[in-house]
Amino acid sequence: MFVHGGVAVLIVSVLLTLVTTWTRSNTRVWPGEVATNSLVNPIAFSVLDSVETDRRRTDAKQASPRFYVADATYLADLRAKLMGLPVAARAKVTVDEVGEELQARFGLTDTSLTLLQKYQTPDGVTPTWRESVDEFIVALWNFEPLLETLEFQRFSTTPTRRVLPPPTIETTNPKPADPQPGTDSALAATGDASAPEAAVPVADRTTATTVDRAIELVPDEMTSTVRKNLIKLARYSGFPRDAAEIVVAAIINRPGPTVLFDPASTSLAADEAAGRIADVFTEHAAGELIYARGDVLDTATIELASLVLANAIEAGGFQGTWSRVAGWLFLAFVVTVLLTGHGVTFYSRIARSTTRLVVVLLMLVGTTALASFFAVAFPRLASFGAALAISILAITLTLAYDRRIAIFAGLLGAVCITIAVGASTAYAIALLAVSSTLAFQLEEIPNRGAFVRASVVSGGVAALVLLAQGLTTIPLETVGAFTQAIVRAAFGCAGTLFAGFLMLGIMPSIEKLFDITTGLTLAELRDTRQPLLRELQSRAPGTYNHSLAVASIAENASEAIGADSRLVYVGGLYHDVGKLNKPEYFIENQGGGGNKHNKLSPAMSLLVIIGHVKDGLELAQEYGLPKSLWHFIESHHGTSLVEYFFHAAKEKAADEGGEVDEFEFRYPGPKPRTREAAILLLCDGIESATRAMGDPTPSRIESLVRRMCRRRLDDGQLDESNLTFRELRVIEDSIIKSLCAIYHSRIAYPGGREERDNREESEVLASVGTGN
Repeated sequence: MFVHGGVAVLIVSVLLTLVTTWTRSNTRVWPGEVATNSLVNPIAFSVLDSVETDRRRTDAKQASPRFYVADATYLADLRAKLMGLPVAARAKVTVDEVGEELQARFGLTDTSLTLLQKYQTPDGVTPTWRESVDEFIVALWNFEPLLETLEFQRFSTTPTRRVLPPPTIETTNPKPADPQPGTDSALAATGDASAPEAAVPVADRTTATTVDRAIELVPDEMTSTVRKNLIKLARYSGFPRDAAEIVVAAIINRPGPTVLFDPASTSLAADEAAGRIADVFTEHAAGELIYARGDVLDTATIELASLVLANAIEAGGFQGTWSRVAGWLFLAFVVTVLLTGHGVTFYSRIARSTTRLVVVLLMLVGTTALASFFAVAFPRLASFGAALAISILAITLTLAYDRRIAIFAGLLGAVCITIAVGASTAYAIALLAVSSTLAFQLEEIPNRGAFVRASVVSGGVAALVLLAQGLTTIPLETVGAFTQAIVRAAFGCAGTLFAGFLMLGIMPSIEKLFDITTGLTLAELRDTRQPLLRELQSRAPGTYNHSLAVASIAENASEAIGADSRLVYVGGLYHDVGKLNKPEYFIENQGGGGNKHNKLSPAMSLLVIIGHVKDGLELAQEYGLPKSLWHFIESHHGTSLVEYFFHAAKEKAADEGGEVDEFEFRYPGPKPRTREAAILLLCDGIESATRAMGDPTPSRIESLVRRMCRRRLDDGQLDESNLTFRELRVIEDSIIKSLCAIYHSRIAYPGGREERDNREESEVLASVGTGN
């Protein structure tokens, strides 16, 4: 036990230290909180300003060029048509000789037809026309491109626009290959011979040209503006006024953008621009005030406080970090040793069971961990979590043991929580007040209403003490500080109430975990409408009435010495349930009829009598009675002698010349191991004997009680019960008082006193010896 307990203490100390270390490594404030203390940066550090860095990189992306690429397909087609136009006009006298398609595309007239014939040569077109066409094509993407309305708006709102050149457009005019005059085939034959798919790849971004303006392809009603701008561009490219009209008509009649948006190049350029922006760092000097007491904290301040805390931990290095951890470990060890020593010294159940000790210690860890979790994850609800944790600890230990260990553990739990969350001494006092209030009220829980009442009262205490704690720590001069104190107190009250209702719901699990029976369960079990008691009342009414009397007498005796009277009473109700299997073999159920044992040998009668103990345990398990009641059933006779059948067997053996071993006629036990079970053993036998008395006067009752208690003591039945002689005397007095109140003097039997006394002695012996 010592070794196992020592290991448990060390492990729990480490767990408490881990909880404290984790909690202290995180900030425990929330946006809108009024700071109760100031935070000063202990060590200079720089931190990445992600917001400013992102802003600058976003600006760089927005300032990066928007890339376009010349539409090689459209431009090549347009160039081919323009290069073939003079050839198509060769040898034409009137415009009617030109195909309708050409007329529609270029808006040709007889005058324009004559003009075009000036730019033809036997081999194709004149150099002037070729140069003008090439200049015009280049200008359409390099100088003033054509754009659709939506893209034109984007173009206009972008600071920098750059256009990538198209694939190389062939400017050498090949000799026409027998064109058919007046058709588009003539234009195609004199135009660019290379298809767009066969063009060379787009040049890299270093070859892009910056473009300052563009021409918007507006709806039809505004084509005059587009025409005007295009004519200017054509004139700029070297076309005379008349020729410019013809060239522009080719675009007006079949409009299309001359450049296309290049998302890949634009995105790549934006990423490169953002990548050239270096990270922006904010410097925080040592001694810088992060926030002052009374400040209302915002998200940015809390994030900065987290960085200060993390940097301080990191800068502390191995020595600084482990020195703090060592300090917390020592404090945790002291707290754990104190709780262990208290439990082992004053509670034999803990001293005998390492498991119970470990459970109690782990409850301390769980209490600290739960409060710490709320402080870190939900700092606004920190008081709720702390009140919830300390209340669960107090309720559980009060129910499992008593208020003394609950108060002591509550004190240590309050200390652990305060250390973990870095709170003030007033916070620990507030938590101790909550746990102590619960412990004092929950020592006796006769019903669920009492449990709820205790939770409500404790919740009120939690609200008051946490409000007082808040008023002493929160700077009330700050707007909203008083409201914060009230809200914190309200959350503490809610945590206590929630703990009460939670524990009320999981009470059966607590009882199984600690092998206890609470007052709530006992209150339910003493209800005579319980199935097992109804069965006993129906099938064994004599035993039922005997059980009621024993329970009442034992309850009074328990109260007299400060034992658990509720448990004794319920134990008295159920101690003889084993007689249900053969009720007619027990004298109190025979109702004046024949005695079943007259037809049995003493040995067989003995088996029936002592069998009711084993049968009682089986029924207790079948009906789900708590284990705490099993001991009353198995020990209410201890290892006492079944005297009546022992003497009967002894007389029979004497007649037959044999001997009987007294050990064979004793109950199998065990002997009572608690004061409550010992009280029940005494009351069971004494009540049966008193009931058998013909004239139970007070003096005779007192004599009987003293004599039977002495016999049980001398027989060793009380050796394991921890009863003292003083307590035994008090029990005797209480039993005498109860019996005198139950039984009254009766009319004397006819005949002499000696005859009456002998008859009564025989009845008493029969009653006690037959297992009542």
